[in-house]
Amino acid sequence: MCQRKVHTLLVGYDHTPEFATSIDPERPAARHAVSLLSRERFWFMLRFGIAFVEKLKDGVLHLEKHVMRYPQLFASLRLRKRLDEGMTRGTIWHTQGSGKPALTYHTVKSLTEYYTHQGIVPRFFFVVDRIDLANQADDELTARGLRIVRANSREEFDTILNRGKPSDEADAARMLRELQGRTHCVCTAVAVYMPGGERRDFAVKSYVRFRRISAEDIRRYLSEVYVLDKAGAYAMQEKSELIVESVEGDVDNVIGLPVRQLLEVLRRA
Repeated sequence: MCQRKVHTLLVGYDHTPEFATSIDPERPAARHAVSLLSRERFWFMLRFGIAFVEKLKDGVLHLEKHVMRYPQLFASLRLRKRLDEGMTRGTIWHTQGSGKPALTYHTVKSLTEYYTHQGIVPRFFFVVDRIDLANQADDELTARGLRIVRANSREEFDTILNRGKPSDEADAARMLRELQGRTHCVCTAVAVYMPGGERRDFAVKSYVRFRRISAEDIRRYLSEVYVLDKAGAYAMQEKSELIVESVEGDVDNVIGLPVRQLLEVLRRA
């Protein structure tokens, strides 16, 4: 009886044709890798391409260092280039699992610096169409250290878009016209740093329901209250009965600082 032996030869990746083409200096993969060693791109990576992500494992919070993937790097660089060329809108196409929250984080860091040099304070909006995506983006971006103000309704989103101090009395009148008959959401985020370096965060929301007011009501209110230093063009502590119908939640939060919640955090310290 003749026995036949079968030998299996395991070939490492570095001996495959694919590896040979990857290290070919004329191929894209090699050019991309080498380009990262240029001074400009290496400095870009150090500033915007590294994130320390909080991960909970076995009940213990760990910090993981995540480095930007090279497609994310080139997407970020291309964004800045297109802005330099005067482009004001565009689309980035992603495949599933390509790291949308991660690219968003790196892009926010990069473009914040880009606009700051132009004297512009930017705001970024991450818009999704499903609650699970909102939860995922919130978790991922918060874990990377971004401060998220979440809007779960059209009213809350309108509040975020229109918040800010009026530039003049005409702008203040415009803000009050837009708020009249509607509900204004006021959200305050507070970070408390303890003596040992621990940080405790919390956020408080209050809802201000505005009366339906006429142009004459607005003129009267603006004549009695100085609002050019007030976010939303109104002051809860001054003549608010002229324009406000009701408040749901903490009034101190609308005025400025949610004192009661802050004291509770300090008592537990």
